[in-house]
Amino acid sequence: MDLALGRLARRYGVTKRAMVERLIVEADEAELRRMDPDAPEWAAYFGSQHD
Repeated sequence: MDLALGRLARRYGVTKRAMVERLIVEADEAELRRMDPDAPEWAAYFGSQHD
C-alpha cells in the first residue's frame, strides 16, 4: 500500500499526506453525489437523526 501511495503522490507531484487527503475528499464527494439529501442514508452518513 505504501508503494502505491508513493507512486500516486509522485504522479500528481504532491506529498503522501496530500495524496491521502485528496483521495479522502474525492471519495467523500463521490458518496455525497450519489445520495439524496432527503434520504435516511444522508442523515446516517452525517451521524444525525432524520425526521
